[in-house]
Amino acid sequence: MAEATTIEALRPAALRYLADQALQYLLQVGEPSKTGQITGFIGEENPVSGKVVRDALTLDDRFIQHDRRWDLASRDVPVDRPFQRLIQEIVSSVGRPVSVDTVGVEVSKATGISPEAQAATIRRLVKGRPHFCLTEDDRAALSEWLLDLSKTDEADVVFRNFDHPEDAETLIAVADSLKWSDPIDACAKVIEKAGCAVSGKALAFLAWRAKPEGFDPVRFYEQLVSSDLVLLSDQTFLTKKMVKALESVWDVIADEPPVEGVVEEATRAVGDISVRPVDMEEVIAISNRTEGFVTVRQMLEQVFEVSQADRDYTEWESTLSEALQNHGELLSVGWDRWRRVETIPTDILDAPASLNFQTFSFLTMEGEELELELTEDGLDGDLKNLVRRPMAAKGGECITQTDGSLRCTTTVLNHESGVLPIGGDPPPFPTQPPLLEGTIVTPEGRIPMWINNNLELAFGLESIYARLPESGGVFFLRPTNRPGDYTLELSNDLDSVVGINDARLKELRAIAERPNFNDISSLDLLAELLETHRKGASFFTLLSEMWMIRRISARMVASLLSGYYCFKHKSGLWTFDARELDKGFKKAKRKYVIE
Repeated sequence: MAEATTIEALRPAALRYLADQALQYLLQVGEPSKTGQITGFIGEENPVSGKVVRDALTLDDRFIQHDRRWDLASRDVPVDRPFQRLIQEIVSSVGRPVSVDTVGVEVSKATGISPEAQAATIRRLVKGRPHFCLTEDDRAALSEWLLDLSKTDEADVVFRNFDHPEDAETLIAVADSLKWSDPIDACAKVIEKAGCAVSGKALAFLAWRAKPEGFDPVRFYEQLVSSDLVLLSDQTFLTKKMVKALESVWDVIADEPPVEGVVEEATRAVGDISVRPVDMEEVIAISNRTEGFVTVRQMLEQVFEVSQADRDYTEWESTLSEALQNHGELLSVGWDRWRRVETIPTDILDAPASLNFQTFSFLTMEGEELELELTEDGLDGDLKNLVRRPMAAKGGECITQTDGSLRCTTTVLNHESGVLPIGGDPPPFPTQPPLLEGTIVTPEGRIPMWINNNLELAFGLESIYARLPESGGVFFLRPTNRPGDYTLELSNDLDSVVGINDARLKELRAIAERPNFNDISSLDLLAELLETHRKGASFFTLLSEMWMIRRISARMVASLLSGYYCFKHKSGLWTFDARELDKGFKKAKRKYVIE
């Protein structure tokens, strides 16, 4: 999450951005709409709750509310309002260049005259009055949005275009460090360095100051508006990257009490809580226009206008969840998340091939099988318990820490497939439903993480593993206050047991690249690995190194260690005694051999 100072700096822009999106929606539909409908429109591009949208509209005097529906205040004006003033108020309310046809539609709502009959009149007025200007693409704008160059002395320009001259001084210091061969690109850099929205007039001033000769305020304004910069209705601009950062601000606002003036929904008796067929149709429609999952919270806010601040929210939550379960078109994917059944990725339904271990056959001089797999009862020491662990079965672990975070350790088996073993006690994630869709939150964005409880695997971590060592990479997942969301923290340290440093990796690869490698038995490979660990190595250290050169099961490695005299176990470590290699396989272990 962004730091508190950044949150407060972006709060006005975050609320205005939502209000501007709501205004565009109301212009499109042409009629009053519920908060949920507006939130649904905004939510197609931006993850935001209905509570935050409601706050934004309540704080903005461009909106009015009747019967729990929002409308534009510019539509609620006296019918005798002067024509020019009416147009000026409409364009000012929109806060950005607006098509003449759209202005005509809005004027008709106040005058009753058809939009078509008024378009030509509006166009002539916009062209001929000093309060307006008409862009090349036939959109009406206000002259007050443009840089005032009626006097061209820099001090006069600052006086006429800045409420606070010191703001100009701050921006000039930033602008002077930039190249202005591409004015729009330079403006984007100014905005990024400012860390907040910057007015179009200020940007135009900087561009004029860099290249005053032939500067056209109207043309430059059109270039700003048509660029990738995002124009807000107060005539300030953001970069697209900063718009993405607004999500952190919305998350903060979502957890705050509703702003004063929000119209509270009518109190509902518990017995009145129900999901009608028409409600379910609207819920399904929300899911259909959403690529990913939809939360119960989003559904309640958008369809039923119920927020977490409502005292009967819990009853609504359980009622809707039960209705969704009975309906069957959407599938619960854990926490409060639901998605369309047909959108479940199929590659999470089976374990990846990298977790399939190979079997090998090597014979003694007498023609007997060299590598024999034992039952658990035939395994020495603590190997019986170790082979049951997720690290042995699937090459990784996810262990819950005392602070609730998850410590995740991986080996080469996971690195290739992007999966994470999640078996363990206690389980790191909810064990129901069978499929969960979590989210890993990183500074670069949100990473979907699918969890298959039947396979005890999490999928989708390839981009994380690309930043970790091949074996022994460690990262932490920390639950957030949003159910199903986890923040990511990468560790700079190798795991002390399965971590393999670069020098050792080079040695292991050299072994695997030998011309006769396929003729070398796993028994001999295990002996060679242990010869380099003079003080001994743990079972998982040996296993992680074996996996770098051969995909052999943990049970087979444990069987070799337990079955042959040459391998010794003491204080949790295994060693190799070359003097006892010729003794071969222990006769006492033959009764445990799996036929």
